[in-house]
Amino acid sequence: MTRALLAGLVLGIALAGCTDDETEKIEHQIVSKVKSDAPYLAQLEAVYGVVFTNRKENMVFRDDMYIRKDKASVYYGYGLEDAEIEVVEIDGERVLRVRLPRPEQISIDRQTLQIETSSPRFKPVDTDGALVNVDKEMNEHLQSVIENYETRTVEMTKNMSREYFLSLAQRYGLRLDLKFGERVAPPEETPGEAAEE
Repeated sequence: MTRALLAGLVLGIALAGCTDDETEKIEHQIVSKVKSDAPYLAQLEAVYGVVFTNRKENMVFRDDMYIRKDKASVYYGYGLEDAEIEVVEIDGERVLRVRLPRPEQISIDRQTLQIETSSPRFKPVDTDGALVNVDKEMNEHLQSVIENYETRTVEMTKNMSREYFLSLAQRYGLRLDLKFGERVAPPEETPGEAAEE
């Protein structure tokens, strides 16, 4: 009786060892796949068109016009080096557990596509006749547009990542447990303290 119990125990340990090895093998394959897909996985590009127009009415000659069109590519994503990806067993079920940082704005690439002007000598001016800083105006407008769409863009980035990892989990017969980190709020200044430059 003792031999049968001992043989059953050894067999159970051997099978558990095989299961652990297989789980580790799957985890290694998944992590390798994620690393190879990293350039496409962890980044979303949002493209915005920004237009600046300035017009000066003339009494005799045709009106002066200045039009500038820019294209801005805003990149959102997260560093996969901060991701936690592992395959675990919970109640006899294999689970792909993924913890990703919250997608954030990575960079902005803006380029001028076109400048049209009625005369090379015409410079954009405001209602007081002062020269307009076109770059500053376009930057402020772009920032306003980005702020309006940022929540949706971050959600799209999350959804793309969720679909990717769900597909990966299903390929290996795993259940997906995916969570994103929270947005880190900037520290608030204490009243009376001057912000350091």
